[in-house]
Amino acid sequence: MASLQRRTNYPPRAVRYLVEGYNTVKWMKSTEPGRGLDLLCQLIDIDRAISRLGPKELQVILLHGQLGLTEQVVSELLGVRRATVSERYTRALEVLAADLNGSDEQP
Repeated sequence: MASLQRRTNYPPRAVRYLVEGYNTVKWMKSTEPGRGLDLLCQLIDIDRAISRLGPKELQVILLHGQLGLTEQVVSELLGVRRATVSERYTRALEVLAADLNGSDEQP
């Protein structure tokens, strides 16, 4: 009986990632809620929602929310008050939540 083996071309870096990240990769393949496929769907949803944000909200979501810069650093980068960054971030999160939850009414 012939063995079926998928031929691949894994570069050394990919092999290292698979070995060192094995538990994470194994966890991600799960179809349980909150894991694997569910997380991929959530990423697609959030990517779509983020792409609909206005430029001011997008800036604070990327700089503060995704890159983890403090509100103070973001305020200095954007040349606005720290309170403005906080307000924009809160507003952006509300808009994202409304979009993700299918609300026609934006906050």
